[in-house]
Amino acid sequence: MPDDPARKLEAVGLICRPFCRFFKEDKDEALACEGFNFIMRVMDRLPLERLRNLHKEIPAQFEHDTLLKEVLCNRCEFLIDGCDFRDPACDYKAEPCGGYLLLDTLLREELITAGELRQTLREKSG
Repeated sequence: MPDDPARKLEAVGLICRPFCRFFKEDKDEALACEGFNFIMRVMDRLPLERLRNLHKEIPAQFEHDTLLKEVLCNRCEFLIDGCDFRDPACDYKAEPCGGYLLLDTLLREELITAGELRQTLREKSG
């Protein structure tokens, strides 16, 4: 996928700004979480108007956690060093990254399916 600045800016507005607690408006991050990378790959398949109307919500429990750990967290550069949500030694209830929250919301709202998540991974690794 070509590095399209307009597409990246759109993704920042859909993912980082509304969902990520780590997002800093004035900082140009070279690294991105796997959730951001994933959404960049599937953005053209998502109903962008619906995405623009989604709001950050932290459910009491994440019913899609096993799936998201498989397709997202296990592939994320921040998993080993920098992900308090997955760190068993973390001494507070950390929330997941913005990409995780957005994908969880997309699954709950049925805007994307587990099969579509797995298919996108097959396309990426194929």
